[in-house]
Amino acid sequence: IAFDEASEIETFVIHDERSAGFFALGMSEQLNQVVVLICTSGSALLNYYPAIAEAHYRELPLFVLSADRPKEWINHGDGQTIVQNNVFTNHIKGELYLSDDDDSKSYISNSIIKLNKLFSKGLGLWKGPFHVNLALSEPLYETTTIEASPVDLINRKNISYEFSADDRLFLEKTLNNANIIVLCGQSYMNERLNRYLVDFSDNTNVIVIVENTSNQFHKKFIHCIDRTLCLISEDQISNYIPDVLITIGGAIVSKKIKALFRNNKPNQHIRISNSFPEMDTYRSLSKHFNCTSERFFEFLSSLSINRNTSNFGSKWKQIDYTAIDKTEQLRDAFPYSDLYVFDLINNNLPKDCYVHMGNSSVVRYFQLFDPSTDESYFSNRGTSGIEGSTSTAIGAAYAVPQKQHLLITGDVSFFYDSNAFWNHYIGSNIKIILINNGGGGIFNIIDGASSSKQREKYFEAAHSYTAEYLCKCFNIDYTKAFNKEDIEKQLPLFLSEDKSGLIEVFTPGESNAQVLKNYFKDLST
Repeated sequence: IAFDEASEIETFVIHDERSAGFFALGMSEQLNQVVVLICTSGSALLNYYPAIAEAHYRELPLFVLSADRPKEWINHGDGQTIVQNNVFTNHIKGELYLSDDDDSKSYISNSIIKLNKLFSKGLGLWKGPFHVNLALSEPLYETTTIEASPVDLINRKNISYEFSADDRLFLEKTLNNANIIVLCGQSYMNERLNRYLVDFSDNTNVIVIVENTSNQFHKKFIHCIDRTLCLISEDQISNYIPDVLITIGGAIVSKKIKALFRNNKPNQHIRISNSFPEMDTYRSLSKHFNCTSERFFEFLSSLSINRNTSNFGSKWKQIDYTAIDKTEQLRDAFPYSDLYVFDLINNNLPKDCYVHMGNSSVVRYFQLFDPSTDESYFSNRGTSGIEGSTSTAIGAAYAVPQKQHLLITGDVSFFYDSNAFWNHYIGSNIKIILINNGGGGIFNIIDGASSSKQREKYFEAAHSYTAEYLCKCFNIDYTKAFNKEDIEKQLPLFLSEDKSGLIEVFTPGESNAQVLKNYFKDLST
């Protein structure tokens, strides 16, 4: 009631709190702004947790404002009461308990100070979600007029990292005559950073490796990690391990590159980020710089570093070219499968489109094909969960209506988040491609799970459901495809139409994994 009465604030009604959390996350992701989540007391608050955890690891500033019952009623059998204080403690930047049982000037002024400090934590260099739990006593529905009072906001200055003389010495010593890999994790399009990376990769001892979720693109970079690693034989691995690994951005999708550097550690690992200073993904962390990636490479360009004349960068790039050429030769022979469908989608993406990828097999398949520099790529890789992919994409599309948004998702992710359509904010600028292979196809690919006798029932969770009547329920335009002829005819038409809709593409779950394995086998032969 209070937020709706404030004309400066735009409010959204999404009944399913889990979906609302991810809708807000999609908005925050696109707008780079704090988005508020408001809910009633009780279990409603717990449904925000998946989105809160994702926001924590993606460094997105969600502000959770939860109603609570007065302290004296908690755990005393009153309706809609649970212990709400500290419920998100492990995945937020800060929290605060407020109550309406004290309206004194001193309590209010102290609360404002605490709120300012809380916002400073959530909106600093290391952003993240934060929580205010507000205990309210009855009556709840009446309104009153209050005297507006000015609030002195804390000036949040995001101070740029200043490199010390020791930092200079460390970098000059470490990078002198070294073979270097820059590995780029999940991030946003950043032209300034991209230029620094291109310039840095001009050195023959440097190679830049990216995933499409990094949104850094250039012909000098390696864009498809697993495809390239497939061509490095066991006896040649040592020739491709850098002296220095520099990592920037967030999560990396490729399990192969993680295994490579965990089993073949570089001499030095330098990590660049404003967050999680203890994070040691490759178990070889030497130095963490608490700064932005562009600030780091700007400083690097001012150093006196001897570049060796090795062909380390070109050695990596050569096998990348080989992988590209071999994929071109193999492409025409792809049978109808997930691999074929993802290749077709990748070649038909609309220009200047925001591509949202579901987790598990979807985001992994998309890493096998060279990304388009016209697109931006997004995925919930903070926790890599499947529960909010559709809601996040719909929230992102609402936040950036001038862009065309395309969600590619798997069937388990889609059905898990089917309440994503239970709102009034789905515009004409979002389309969904649903790959239905009858279950969690990722478990047919993962070693171990694929050979487990529990795979089909428990891991893959095989099913025969379709999205047709869900789409009818929520008035979503629906079409379907079952084979090459269907998809080749319908996909370009579906993507060109100026309206929202969903196309469900049925692929053969029993053969998808083998087609992918054959591709990697043929690639490495």
